Amino acid sequence: MKKIFSRVLWAIFFFACAGVLVASQMGLIPIQIGFWTIAGSIILAICLVYNLANLNITGIVFSIAFLLILYARPLGIQRLSPWTILLAAVLVGIGLNLLLGYKRHSYISVVRNFGDSTKSKVIDGTFSRNAGDTDSHIEINQSMSDVSRYIHSKNLETIDLTSKLSDISLYLDDAQAAGDIVHLNVNVMLADVTIYLPLSWQVENNLSPFLSELDIKGTSNGGGPTLVVGGQASISEIEIKYV
Repeated sequence: MKKIFSRVLWAIFFFACAGVLVASQMGLIPIQIGFWTIAGSIILAICLVYNLANLNITGIVFSIAFLLILYARPLGIQRLSPWTILLAAVLVGIGLNLLLGYKRHSYISVVRNFGDSTKSKVIDGTFSRNAGDTDSHIEINQSMSDVSRYIHSKNLETIDLTSKLSDISLYLDDAQAAGDIVHLNVNVMLADVTIYLPLSWQVENNLSPFLSELDIKGTSNGGGPTLVVGGQASISEIEIKYV
């Protein structure tokens, strides 16, 4: 899940470990921590970071519960038995899963041109549908999931891509532009986006990145339309591959 988000969490984890190590050597931590407590803390912290990266609610809750058991005395909760803490973790996990464990939501909006008029349709759920031959405007909105999206439009004009905490593969190798330019407007955060382009297409980068990058793999042969990439990307990676 979400390579960028995972890297950020691991970076925070190692920064925190460095801070604890320095603070302990300087005597800034008022409690005595033994070797096995430190070893157990590292293992549980790794489990916590892993489950945070994968948005595993049950794993997050139980990682915290075992850390509470491990540090019951310094935290002043030694009157709570380990079984009490674990039972509370089970109940909290059930409650959080009921509140937050809903089906990840996504939708596609497709606008079709019919002469001088347009017809809009929003498709809810997972991206199992391909864009048809008459789809000119494609809107993709994806949160906390992975998706592959195939565009077969013969009249493509614009693509609006919004994504948070997601991995998206966008295939344009079978798409045809309505004119000389196709606009890809992105608004992504903590996302990995891979775009597959025909060799004849060219790329114009107008992206406004924050801790992000647009990487182009391969070289265009020219002669085709231009994909103009614009919008905002925060802590994300956008990769364009020629096929």
